[in-house]
Amino acid sequence: DEKAEERIEKGNELYGFVKQYSTIGKLIWENVSNAKYEDYLLYHKSSTLPGKPLNLNYDVIQFVMHWDASPNSDTYEAEFRLNSTGFEWAVCYEGVALEFPHNPGHGNWLYRVRGNNAEGSGTWSDEFNVILPV
Repeated sequence: DEKAEERIEKGNELYGFVKQYSTIGKLIWENVSNAKYEDYLLYHKSSTLPGKPLNLNYDVIQFVMHWDASPNSDTYEAEFRLNSTGFEWAVCYEGVALEFPHNPGHGNWLYRVRGNNAEGSGTWSDEFNVILPV
């Protein structure tokens, strides 16, 4: 049972990479070559919104936010805000990668991420609190 679960997790991880590379390939060839663009099409079309991204985390040494791939996501959107009353969310990342560098400076920050696809935007991840000392 453990090995079967491990194979499923690895398969899902590989499929996530294939989806990412497919999205990048389509962006590169979209207005350049229709034949090459079609090489990056995945034929299984999602009919549902993306799942909630899990395991949001921040590397305070390298200032990199990262998370696990969410089901049915083609791209991701991340926002951050100061963890204090009266501050609004601001977009700090949009793209296909599962990580991005971000150093907002010292303070107590909140981050959240959601997946997007042709059907729309998925549920926001749980908020992740990052405290960067002076």
